[in-house]
Amino acid sequence: MKQVAKMVFKEAEFNAFVKMQAQIKLGRLPKDLICVSHASGTTKIEKGKYSSWTEYWKDIIREPIIPPKNVCPCCKRVIKEDKSNYFVIGHVEDSSSHRQYLLPLCNDCNVKMKKWPFFARKNKLHPIPTDL
Repeated sequence: MKQVAKMVFKEAEFNAFVKMQAQIKLGRLPKDLICVSHASGTTKIEKGKYSSWTEYWKDIIREPIIPPKNVCPCCKRVIKEDKSNYFVIGHVEDSSSHRQYLLPLCNDCNVKMKKWPFFARKNKLHPIPTDL
């Protein structure tokens, strides 16, 4: 088992994560993906009547929070949700335009993976609302 940012990876998950990082360094971006990283300073963004961004997502976006096959887009781990890790709505920033978006991520990544760039599917990113 490998550890990145104090997270335990299975061998296949770690290999997928390393491959993704290598593609990002080489600038190889598939057409339906963009390179993002965790946005900083987002805890004070106004959520309006919502107590969490997950609540907002469920009410307004109405797309599944849990990604296909329970694979976190950031760390590439298969997440078996429990009290220690589960999917949340995180804030990410486009590495080139610096626009910020909402995206489902595992809670571990949302908390621990602040500096890691990763690929996100363009159709899964939702702009952070400014009118709440």
